[in-house]
Amino acid sequence: MRLYPQRGFCRASCPASARTSSGAGGRLLQEQKRARSCYTGVHVVISVPAVGYTEAVDKNSEGDYMALEENGFLEYLQLQGSDPELVTKSELISAVRQRGYSVGDRQLTFYISEGLVPKSVRVGSRAGAYPRIVIELLTWILRAKEGGLSVEAIRELLPVWKYLIRARNERRIDLNELEYIARQHVRTVEGSYAIPPVVANVLIGAICTGCGQGIKLVLKDGREQSLCDPATTIGFAIARRGDGESGEAGGPAWIARTRMALVDSFDGIPDDPTTIILGLGPNEALPQDPSALDSSSSEKDLTETA
Repeated sequence: MRLYPQRGFCRASCPASARTSSGAGGRLLQEQKRARSCYTGVHVVISVPAVGYTEAVDKNSEGDYMALEENGFLEYLQLQGSDPELVTKSELISAVRQRGYSVGDRQLTFYISEGLVPKSVRVGSRAGAYPRIVIELLTWILRAKEGGLSVEAIRELLPVWKYLIRARNERRIDLNELEYIARQHVRTVEGSYAIPPVVANVLIGAICTGCGQGIKLVLKDGREQSLCDPATTIGFAIARRGDGESGEAGGPAWIARTRMALVDSFDGIPDDPTTIILGLGPNEALPQDPSALDSSSSEKDLTETA
């Protein structure tokens, strides 16, 4: 059973989405054809050329399609929305390194074997292509590992990350849906404590790059707020199950609660009396204010233009 609709790349871009067939078998066939059309339409070649909905494709690519679906390749391609761009393994590793995270072939192979990263597919004459969204996925995994999360906790959080990416693309984040997915998949306290950073990573990052404009946050009571509204916040409350072995009586108990503002940028942090700075030693230099960097960059551009 799917927790949320698989909307995005396939349904939006495939001409077969307008076709209909009677009966459950006909609908299933149409769904399979749509998916096959998507990955052949972006030149993802397994063993069959991109020739459309021919009998040859239906007969020869069925196994490859099922392998792709099981591997998760198609799901990550859908997470990109209307962008079918792929990257090679070397491009993936290079892009993640440029974001400040050390990664090599052995680490990538490990995360693939753990089911956190999809396997690559052959594209044309080159091997090892991934949906471009995997750059963001691998960066998030490495950031989570750097923060001390176990592989098991990251695996629990992966459905939450996928939902947030999909909701961000659809420009509509439903807190009831987010809570349902989190409560269904995240079963440990470690994973629960890590959900706010996942939300911050996906949503605040979007705002900082200007992608937050127009994204709606649907509250649990049905009201809507703009993600860019300074008053928009998301609260998190974490409960712990009762542990019979420790002799604790009663049912679950609340253990933590926090609230996060989604429009916060990195401007003015040193001057904010309510912000606690973490990650650096007491006497270490703080990062430069982004607005100052933008200003100096603009001045440099003006100087070069003059």
